Amino acid sequence: MLPLAAKLFVQLTKIPSPSGKEVLLRNFLLIYFRKYSITCRTDRVGNLIAKLPGRGRPLILNSHLDTVNPCVGIKTQIKNGIIRSKGDTILGADDKAGVASILALITKLIEEKLQHRPLELIFSVQEEVGCLGTKRLEYKLIRGRQAVVIDRSASVNSITLSASFINRVEIICRGRAAHIVRSNEGINAITILASFINQINKKITKGSISSIGLINGGSVFNVVPEKAMAVGEIRALKRMNLKKELKRWQSLANQIAKKQGGKIILKSELLIQGYSIKKDNAFVKTVSKSIMRAGFSTVYSAALGASDANVFNQHGIVAIPIGQGRTGAHSLKEAIPIQAFIDTEKILINLVTNIQ
Repeated sequence: MLPLAAKLFVQLTKIPSPSGKEVLLRNFLLIYFRKYSITCRTDRVGNLIAKLPGRGRPLILNSHLDTVNPCVGIKTQIKNGIIRSKGDTILGADDKAGVASILALITKLIEEKLQHRPLELIFSVQEEVGCLGTKRLEYKLIRGRQAVVIDRSASVNSITLSASFINRVEIICRGRAAHIVRSNEGINAITILASFINQINKKITKGSISSIGLINGGSVFNVVPEKAMAVGEIRALKRMNLKKELKRWQSLANQIAKKQGGKIILKSELLIQGYSIKKDNAFVKTVSKSIMRAGFSTVYSAALGASDANVFNQHGIVAIPIGQGRTGAHSLKEAIPIQAFIDTEKILINLVTNIQ
């Protein structure tokens, strides 16, 4: 017999919701909340905000509606207590497991008439493409100054105290075009780009990670390419390390361009602000106590990833992600144990019924 959160999760996986196309999943939630007469609204960019009155200080619970691709036609299978997809798609536990856990929590609170803190439920859109939903959220609609973000590939007793700054970097390489029969007159932009990528990957600045994810170059197969470009990112828990790595990229770009006679232009943009919260923060202590009351010891961690918590913290809301017990996010091997839903419910019940 599956717990309600796991049942809901399996149901949610059947609703495709790639970034920017979350409407079907949002409509499912609107119908679900209407059944319990829960007040909700959709803001100008598609985030769904639902509110439950209660006693004490308001608490925000957040999960995002979108998933990465491939997410159409997901078929789940359960073996040895673990839910997986059948292998041709992602599973969508990132972050439909969070959505399902919140729905199951609300159902329990209402049906069992449990006293709880006022709850503001924020189901965001386009989290997977740079937290665009929470960046454009209408914060005037939100009263809470504390948030739990249910979106983390970690054990359920994990609290993420810090997460990355993320820079998007566009690399534009320019050479000189020439027909293949006069190739000695040309400067190959793809060769310049390849040299740059090779040098970037040889050594990485301590305290940061970087990668190149997109490459494009050339226009005609029999012409020395004049232009090539790539897009990558740099991540670091400290902004100082982010700047160091970006400085290294620029230094290498200058060296390679000078040596090969072309040009390398770097365009950098800070996509996500990092955050860091101390272990002795009052809200961190509150969440930790809820984890312990549920029968677990708290584990504190840092993440080189990012979530809506990054954006909430930027807006003066103390927001911490908690683990979900899921593994393999953004891959066909994504999985989540049924027990994780049971354990997450225990933690959330302890948290929201602790009137403050």
